[in-house]
Amino acid sequence: MNMRLIVDIALAAAAQADMVKAIQAYKESTDAVKSASDEIASQWEGDAKEAFVENETNAYNFYVGIREVAQGAADAVKKMLDQYTDTESQIKSIVSK
Repeated sequence: MNMRLIVDIALAAAAQADMVKAIQAYKESTDAVKSASDEIASQWEGDAKEAFVENETNAYNFYVGIREVAQGAADAVKKMLDQYTDTESQIKSIVSK
């Protein structure tokens, strides 16, 4: 069975750039939520505060984990693009000799 994989490098590069922008927007949003949560917690005392802080800390850590997975995917696409570009340049160099 023959398989062919065709990659549109320009489209992949645009998708990777969009991923990076989305990750940054997500980071800014989750950081804003953390900041708001910290502000709320600073005005509270007792067991309710401790429960709130623990819950918010767990949620923020979850958000960071999602961001790290997304960043790993964006980094993998970038690496693929770099390797493709390098290989294409090497092939052009060989063919032009």
